[in-house]
Amino acid sequence: MSVTLQRTDRGDMMWARLVSGAAELVTDAGATEVLG
Repeated sequence: MSVTLQRTDRGDMMWARLVSGAAELVTDAGATEVLG
């Protein structure tokens, strides 16, 4: 995946948004307690 991210900055920004959104969903779901 790192190779794809390095290819285009747009892809990097999109992945950043997905990661941020996923992190928020995980926090809201309380899954952080399970992972932590």
